[in-house]
Amino acid sequence: MKQILFIIHIVGTLYSCGGPVEPVDKELAYILKIENCDSLMNSPVFQKHNIFNWPNKKPKSITEAVLLLDEVTNDYTKHQYRICDGVDLYFGSGMAIRNEWVRNGEPELSEQLYVRLKLNHPDNTSGLIILYFTEFIKDGEMDVMQTIGNRMDADSLVSVKTEILRIQDELKLLKANR
Repeated sequence: MKQILFIIHIVGTLYSCGGPVEPVDKELAYILKIENCDSLMNSPVFQKHNIFNWPNKKPKSITEAVLLLDEVTNDYTKHQYRICDGVDLYFGSGMAIRNEWVRNGEPELSEQLYVRLKLNHPDNTSGLIILYFTEFIKDGEMDVMQTIGNRMDADSLVSVKTEILRIQDELKLLKANR
């Protein structure tokens, strides 16, 4: 009799500590099937789970910024980064990255963005961080150069190519060891 009461107690305790996990998994599976950014953003399930806890820490490099974003975003928010383009992300995390990390952040990050990568506008800096993060969380091979190459003229691209590839290689290594 004591064993049965103990089992009932354990099951009751486990259930009261958050209930069954299965519905959340079903909701995530539902969200992961959505491939249109507008549909995702308008989904009540996405809105319920899209929780973004902005970190107090300020990164000193693009690599640190990507790892910090990876740490503070859940699977629902990561899916948003995978399917939405930079314009859709700009008014949320893009502005926060620009204001908190680039304009009021660590000088090492600004030096990397403005001096070594020769970016000339804070909006471009947050867009580049989002691009690296998006490539980092996607399945498959990272290819930031291809995306950036489509947006920059040939002369500008040559002068920053080494730094772009260095950051990409650093993130590839970290991604492989996750």
